[in-house]
Amino acid sequence: DPAGIVYKDLDEQPRLMRANELYKFSDETLQAVRDELHHRIPNFSLGFNKEMPLRKWSKVDVRILKLMVELTDKQLLERRIIKNLERLVGAQELEMDYRLMQRTI
Repeated sequence: DPAGIVYKDLDEQPRLMRANELYKFSDETLQAVRDELHHRIPNFSLGFNKEMPLRKWSKVDVRILKLMVELTDKQLLERRIIKNLERLVGAQELEMDYRLMQRTI
């Protein structure tokens, strides 16, 4: 059973995002979910969470959250690298992130 989180989409409907299905989501969705998760990590380390006051977060919850942030960052980085390589090979006159290209070489 892979790790997953529940997030709200644009229609405020709860959706499940599993760690092994990150490739299915758009960059905007991944970035929004990643930002929300990243802001919640300090709240967990302080021992409180305003959204769920009745439940104390365990170490497993925090570990799953950090895993999802890492996997989302990795997926977004891979997509940025692929886009930059496609632009480089296709010789398109689009904005490239040359710092990213140097970092990966």
